[in-house]
Amino acid sequence: MLKYAIDIFGLDKGIIDDVSSTEQSKFVRSLICLLITTVLTFISTFWGGRLLTGSWFVGFFIGVIFTYVIFSILRFALITIKLPVAGDYYEYVKKRQHGVDKVKPKKKILEEERIASVTTLDQKPEQDKDNNHVDLKKQVNKTSLLKRFTRILREKLKGVSLNIGVIVRIFTFCVIMQVPIFFTVVLLKKNTSEKIIATKREKVFEYYKVVLNKSKNSELEGLYKSREELQKNLLNLRRTDQTKSITYNNKIEELNQVENNINKIEAYWDKEIPLKLSKFRLSIQDDFYVAPLISVFFGKIDYWIIEFIYLVLFFLPVRIFRNLRKKSELYQYNLKIVSKYRKQIINNHVALEEFKKQKLSEFGVKPVSKVTVFKDSPFNTVKNKGIIREQEVDISEFYAN
Repeated sequence: MLKYAIDIFGLDKGIIDDVSSTEQSKFVRSLICLLITTVLTFISTFWGGRLLTGSWFVGFFIGVIFTYVIFSILRFALITIKLPVAGDYYEYVKKRQHGVDKVKPKKKILEEERIASVTTLDQKPEQDKDNNHVDLKKQVNKTSLLKRFTRILREKLKGVSLNIGVIVRIFTFCVIMQVPIFFTVVLLKKNTSEKIIATKREKVFEYYKVVLNKSKNSELEGLYKSREELQKNLLNLRRTDQTKSITYNNKIEELNQVENNINKIEAYWDKEIPLKLSKFRLSIQDDFYVAPLISVFFGKIDYWIIEFIYLVLFFLPVRIFRNLRKKSELYQYNLKIVSKYRKQIINNHVALEEFKKQKLSEFGVKPVSKVTVFKDSPFNTVKNKGIIREQEVDISEFYAN
């Protein structure tokens, strides 16, 4: 597994072989969490692609593409958590590594607090002890508890830092993983999902039946009105004894024509509606509806449990890689790789400076020492404060740095 971790995370094999087995296991665990997330993503998206398209082959193709995208995003989110090559933080980590900032052991702190409280009590006069023994004891207990609570709270908050990089990674993960999380819940609750989908298909089928009947009625509506008007006109002509007139005969012919059209249209729709409904039922037998499932599952505890599981699987490697940056005194890989790059940068800088001096000497130009904006060239992280104001600085050099 370590070999695959080296390839996937882009680790330096020479350096990873020098670090401890404990630190090597950190990368292996990160890879295992990443692979578990990838496998679960493939299963869920493969199943979801099949449900959406009705084809196992197309579902497999969708699952492969989506899994590759998710895997690439997660891998990128992990390998971009690195210790800075240069800067004050690197020096701070190096100092911590050599024991400059050591924290007192917990037992020692508690012992010092206990001794201080006892000393405070012993220093009181005897008459105060006799008169106010209970009050002093309560006061000391309150002070001791307050100190302990403050110390514990400070220690807990000390390890908590608002890392915008980790927050952005988790937010991005939560957004892109909603698709596999949704289909994972659908797969785990397969029977319930099939019932919801079957109910939705029946609703869609009934709605289509209503649409067909409305289409039939809208087409016949104008003919029904024409027939009703013709019947009223013929009734008026009969009342006025105009049954033998040309107008009456024309109205009779128009009414017969309208009746024939109505009969033809009704016969057409009576024949076509069952055929259309049977074809439509076949066409929707594999249709998958997301909206009713979201409305049912999203508010359930099952959905949030799956979301939490995916979040833990993603956050574990992120946390490990973040610890490799924030606690590099415990994990040597990043310090060694950064030291390697720092040496390469310094060597390249020294070589360039020597090359510059050589070329200047060849042209007979003496190198002039200038006060630079930064002290730690070529990293340019420590500003040359105070001195820079006393001398003029080349504006091109200022912007170049």
